[in-house]
Amino acid sequence: MTAAAAHGPLDPAPGDRETTLARRWRRLRDGLPSALYLLGWALVLLVALVALGWLLSKVGHDDGIGRADSGLSRWLAGERTADLNILTSGPPGCRRPSR
Repeated sequence: MTAAAAHGPLDPAPGDRETTLARRWRRLRDGLPSALYLLGWALVLLVALVALGWLLSKVGHDDGIGRADSGLSRWLAGERTADLNILTSGPPGCRRPSR
C-alpha cells in the first residue's frame, strides 16, 4: 500500500485550488482569517445599507414611502401635547429660545 491508496475519493488533490488556499490561510495567525472574513462581510453590509438608505432618501422620497413618512411626521406633530413639549425641552436652565 502506497500513499495513493491512503488518498480517498473525497480528499482534495495535492495541487487543488482549495488545498493551496487552505495552506496559505494556515500561515496566518490564529483568528486572523475569521476576523478578515467578518470584516469583509461588514463592509458588504455597510455598502448595501448605505446604498439602500441613499435610494430611499434621494430616489424614493416622492413615492409611497416618502409620502407615508411625511404623513406620519405631520400626524405626530399634530398629536403632540404641551406635557410632551415640557418633557423634551431639556433641563430648565437649558431651554431653547422660543421662536
